[in-house]
Amino acid sequence: MTMRFPPFHFSRPHLAWLLVAFLILFAVVVRVRLRATPLERDEGEYAYAGQLMLQGVPPYKLAYNMKLPGTYAAYALILAAFGQSAAAIHLGLAIVNAISIVLMFMVARKLLDDAGAVTAAAVFALMSLSSSVLGLAAHATHFVVLCALTAILLLLRNCEPVKNPPATQPPAPGENSLRAGRNRSQLFLSGLFFGLAILMKQHGILFAVFGAIYLLWFRANQLLDVKPRRSRGRHSRPDPIRRNRGLILIARDLGIFALGGALPYLLMCLILAAGGVFHEFWFWTFTYARKYASSTPMAEGAACLRQTMGGMLADNPYFWISSALGAVLMWWDERCIASTRFFLIVLALCSTLAVSAGLYFREHYFIMLLPTLALLNGVAVSRGLRLLRQDMTIELLLTVPILLLFLIGVGACFVTFGALWFSMSPNQVSARIYGTTLFSEALKASEVIKAYTASDARIAVIGSEPEIYFYTHRRSVTGYIYTYPLMEKHNYALKMQEQMIHDIEVGRPEYIVFVKYDLSWLGWPDSERKIFSWWDTYWTANYDLEQSFSISDDVPVGPDSNEGGPAAPPKSSSLLLVLKRK
Repeated sequence: MTMRFPPFHFSRPHLAWLLVAFLILFAVVVRVRLRATPLERDEGEYAYAGQLMLQGVPPYKLAYNMKLPGTYAAYALILAAFGQSAAAIHLGLAIVNAISIVLMFMVARKLLDDAGAVTAAAVFALMSLSSSVLGLAAHATHFVVLCALTAILLLLRNCEPVKNPPATQPPAPGENSLRAGRNRSQLFLSGLFFGLAILMKQHGILFAVFGAIYLLWFRANQLLDVKPRRSRGRHSRPDPIRRNRGLILIARDLGIFALGGALPYLLMCLILAAGGVFHEFWFWTFTYARKYASSTPMAEGAACLRQTMGGMLADNPYFWISSALGAVLMWWDERCIASTRFFLIVLALCSTLAVSAGLYFREHYFIMLLPTLALLNGVAVSRGLRLLRQDMTIELLLTVPILLLFLIGVGACFVTFGALWFSMSPNQVSARIYGTTLFSEALKASEVIKAYTASDARIAVIGSEPEIYFYTHRRSVTGYIYTYPLMEKHNYALKMQEQMIHDIEVGRPEYIVFVKYDLSWLGWPDSERKIFSWWDTYWTANYDLEQSFSISDDVPVGPDSNEGGPAAPPKSSSLLLVLKRK
């Protein structure tokens, strides 16, 4: 007797997962090809802090910054798993991004059909690879989105009805509505991942706010949906016992959710206190961060938004237009129930607030808006396909523009970013995205220092290029791995400059890298300038110029570039100066 395999039916669920697998493969191939792209300065900061953590040095002890340490820990895990190199970091990012694409698909599938879910995954995958949001760099916002999507998926699962409720105690009429989806461990884990999103970057708190609002709204609607008992011959009246029980259940659920959200932060505080750096942590992440976040005038923030959004719309406006259509069409689609609409509205508002924090509107902040962008595109395409199959009304005229917008958006990604993804070398990609060869030159300067110093040598970088510390595997004599805070307009600037000067004079680093480049300082005409006058006399007496690396720069600089001053040297003299102690 001949044994035959059973026939395989290529069902729609299989097709959906197959398309998602293709998206993941594509994203991983692009990121693996570009894994050797030089680190930019934010990546350098995370990598250096992660490197120090692997050496047993707690955050904020030898590297000062206002960010919470979640991304430092994530980098430490990546470095421990794949090695301490730029390629290892970008391989770790490839894994993080692949998981995020899967989570995006699964979240969208809870809200939309398969077509909408695949569309959302595709938009998220392509946009998270784009240079419009600096998606090829391992920014903290990638890790925020990973944690937030995990938390959102757990929350959506928790809000599903119980499929097989226990039959030992039959519920009263309407009681199933109150007890639907009350998995305490699931709810706790959802809060926990929202808490981890906050640790990755403070902006993640807006996702936690979204989770709390949605949970409260959903539970309140469950309580209102409970049918009251009817008394003989009288109007229906709410049962106060059941109502009070419902309120207690809502309070309990919110408490479990909040406990999960607070736990990562509380544990972090205990660990930092045990490491003796809680005072530094508090200053940088609260005292200084508060001044930093409130220092941008509204007009300047609006200008930043116009510039960033202008660049993104110039690269690919089609996904943004399609998302706007999705925001309108969700009110016409009878399949889009009230909970889905509420979910999308609140997520869009909270994501927008996360991007707007501090009014800086950095390109990589918009990674946190990509889940909303993806879901609204999914709504638009899902509605368009449904109209194409079933509807014969005038609304059918919307189908072709909707589907064309999505297809053109996909094509525009390949036209705009295809050279980056498929043909340019890692160094060329870095220069193309950031408009400068600084990060490639920083790698060359690091190789010189690493070749001529012992492994326990101490160095200093006067500028905002912490990637040099990571490349060289040499510790800094000062915690000021960025010089941005020294140039900003706040009361601590002069004290910070004096502290950095003191650290360098006392630490006597074997090598110093002086970054003579405006975008590594971002100075203003009225910035404190003590560090520059000190440097002019200090280096000539104590250091010899070992080697210089010229930086090519072909992009317009910031608003302070026309003002002159020591923090904004002419482009023609943009250099990395490597100096050796006499």
